[in-house]
Amino acid sequence: METIIEEKDKVAIVTLKGRFETSEYAEAQEKISTLYEKDLKRVILEYKDLEYIASSGLRMMYLLIKNMKPKKTEVVVRNASEMLKELFDSTGFSPLFTFE
Repeated sequence: METIIEEKDKVAIVTLKGRFETSEYAEAQEKISTLYEKDLKRVILEYKDLEYIASSGLRMMYLLIKNMKPKKTEVVVRNASEMLKELFDSTGFSPLFTFE
């Protein structure tokens, strides 16, 4: 899996590509956690090229929302597949995020 973070004008776009397996968690979390201290208006999780996400990936997303929401940073999931949307629904994560 590949994790790419781009920042511009107080917006961070986090692109995940491939399969987010449990073994990918530490590296991805290390990259994502760099956003926690930044003054961002919006974080976009771009999932167009994400094929699969393990429960550890959901944990990473939960930690992101937990750290960003108190700062009034909007966290958006963009281009999630139907499978990922169903996973969000079944785990109760859907209400935590805005979907585009």
